[in-house]
Amino acid sequence: TTAGGLVGTSLAIFALSAAYEGLKSFRQWLVMRQTRQHSFYDDLEAGSSEKSPLNRANKRLGRRTRASWKDHSIQTLLHFLQITIAYALMLAFMSYNGWLCIALLLGSASGYFVFAKSREEFADQSDCH
Repeated sequence: TTAGGLVGTSLAIFALSAAYEGLKSFRQWLVMRQTRQHSFYDDLEAGSSEKSPLNRANKRLGRRTRASWKDHSIQTLLHFLQITIAYALMLAFMSYNGWLCIALLLGSASGYFVFAKSREEFADQSDCH
């Protein structure tokens, strides 16, 4: 109800919406890194001296399942965090307080400005094999 409280809340909403954009970029970076790791190990195993294709496939499946479970668990936790932040931001916007809405929009735009360039770089790296 005070001006200081409104300014503090607006700054928090600004920071949270910028962090939301950063979290989206971080999740994309993790996916790109995980994809590169899996393709690297697949390439290593393609040159393996194992004679039985079944043995190579079983080893690859076993390692990929363990790695994929870990990667998927991390992505699930980050997705939970992302959805939680998104709903909190939606609630802030639905308060219909003009200053909070402006803070949210400016924070989102600022976060996109800072983090979207890195998302484009991740996409460019995935296109180049």
